[in-house]
Amino acid sequence: MAGLMAGLRLDGPPMSNVSQVRAAVARSKARGRVAIIIADNLKTHTAQGSLLVRSMLTELSNHLSLVYTPAYDPDANRIEWLWRISRRIVTHNHHRKDFDALLADAGTHFETLARTPDDLLRHLGSPFAPDRRPTQSQALAA
Repeated sequence: MAGLMAGLRLDGPPMSNVSQVRAAVARSKARGRVAIIIADNLKTHTAQGSLLVRSMLTELSNHLSLVYTPAYDPDANRIEWLWRISRRIVTHNHHRKDFDALLADAGTHFETLARTPDDLLRHLGSPFAPDRRPTQSQALAA
């Protein structure tokens, strides 16, 4: 799903998770394909734990497949790679006077990533990153 991460679109307004799934299914259906969504094993993301997921899977069964990562496997869940880098850059050994300063620094970090998608792809270990050299923020975090 190009440009989508946790409800944020780099090329448009925020979308709910349901809207993201429906948009992915519509794009895949238009191409004659099945949408494959990779999800973590959070109970509310499963058909057993969520009436909404169960009803969407029933409604879109011919056009949607959910693939679940193990309950905790940071190597299979690439967002953990981003959190690891972000923690090092924003919180590790950084002291602030108050919570608002921490939120401001975190906001600045993620705004920077939104403006530099190549860095974001590198943080996630994506094969689509333009090159595999560490970013400046990764070098600082090491």
